[in-house]
Amino acid sequence: MELHRVGQIKKSSLITEIASLIRESIISGVLPPNTHLIEQEISSHLSVSRGSLREALRLLESEGLVVDLPRRGFRVACLSVQDIEEVYSLRLLLEQEAMRRTLANVTQADLAELDQKLAEMFEAARSGNLAQVVQLDIDFHRTLWRIAGHRMLQQTLEEYISKISMYLSVQTHLYQDLNLGIADHQLILDAIRDKNEAAAIECLSRHLNDAAQVVLDFAYRHAGNEMLPKETTQSIR
Repeated sequence: MELHRVGQIKKSSLITEIASLIRESIISGVLPPNTHLIEQEISSHLSVSRGSLREALRLLESEGLVVDLPRRGFRVACLSVQDIEEVYSLRLLLEQEAMRRTLANVTQADLAELDQKLAEMFEAARSGNLAQVVQLDIDFHRTLWRIAGHRMLQQTLEEYISKISMYLSVQTHLYQDLNLGIADHQLILDAIRDKNEAAAIECLSRHLNDAAQVVLDFAYRHAGNEMLPKETTQSIR
């Protein structure tokens, strides 16, 4: 293998790693919507070049997580009402179909896995670990997508996982009682265990519609109200 090819691979891996660190901070809510990303400070904090950082930010821009504003630099994307409506309506259509297939395919081992994830989610909620609640919530739904056994349906949902996670983080941070916020998952799991398709679809639909409304209400309240720039370098892990 030629040496310059090796260098390209290493650079690509570095950019992916930088993007992953910033993406995680956005999805977890550490970097809220409209946070000003100060390139010089971030590159210094992560000990990477401005060029590599900028390429990573371009990658995140292609995912819709950051925007590059003329003469103002990169910021975490604001919540778009249209994007929220479209992502949740797409999730509703695809996850309803996934649920039907999950009910046909689910095994006792799958139910045990879902039980474990739900128990961990409630434990994370009790300890106030919001980031873990968000991750476990995503893992719970991803497990349903996998059980459904529809490769293209799963791939389509995965294409929007960054925005799904970002919206879920906003939603989770707004809950005053996290246990109440995630209780729908128990109802969904109970309906799956009972092989009750009507109840499972109803619980899932209510769960997603309620979640969409929480995020939409937040977006409407903040529409046109630009947040003050925030320091970012100490937040990115």
